[in-house]
Amino acid sequence: MREWLKAKMVFIGLILCLSVLILLPTFLGEGAGFLVKRRVKLGLDLQGGMYLLLGVETEEAVKSTLERLKNDLREDMREKRIFSLQTERQDRQIQILLLNEDMLPPLRELLSDRYPNLRILTTEKVDARVRVVLGLDPGEEARIRRSAVEQALETIRNRIDQFGVAEPEIIRHGDRDILIQLPGVKDPERAKAIIGRTAMLEFKLLDEEHSLKEALAGNIPPGSEILY
Repeated sequence: MREWLKAKMVFIGLILCLSVLILLPTFLGEGAGFLVKRRVKLGLDLQGGMYLLLGVETEEAVKSTLERLKNDLREDMREKRIFSLQTERQDRQIQILLLNEDMLPPLRELLSDRYPNLRILTTEKVDARVRVVLGLDPGEEARIRRSAVEQALETIRNRIDQFGVAEPEIIRHGDRDILIQLPGVKDPERAKAIIGRTAMLEFKLLDEEHSLKEALAGNIPPGSEILY
């Protein structure tokens, strides 16, 4: 019985010594251990840090796509001589006021050929004119929203690299949120400022129809703006 107890104590002692050797790099720095050279990575519960939940504005991505499609469609309608009195985006729709009913068949053909992701939601006769309301295909809208979140994930990962955080956790949370855990971050305010800053890439079409001189004088056409 005494021999068994002695063997048990020796075994426990060996386990304790091995544990100390493994944990040395964690407390004294990497390379300090005899058997293990790398430290144990501590999570938020052990070393503190930051926990953030960011929301991606997927609605703005959809609206931006519709704005681009509206501009392209306006140019194609002009090329195809499909005359309209109005072509504008309103929220998540594109509204077109056609000159007359004769413009509707060529518009349908144009949409079928070049804009498969746009569909006609409603058509309404307004005196001699025809109002057409377009919207994105639901599948395409869902793809745009997913893409916006994926791009935001990639952008955030690139921004977090500059902090040198060991094993950050950056994952999608729900449909439009991103969960971020940054163990050991010492400057949370700076981290929030960098991670949360807005990033947007915009494409602008050059207005070649109106006079630059008139615009500089203050007569800026509707839908246009002066960029320096």
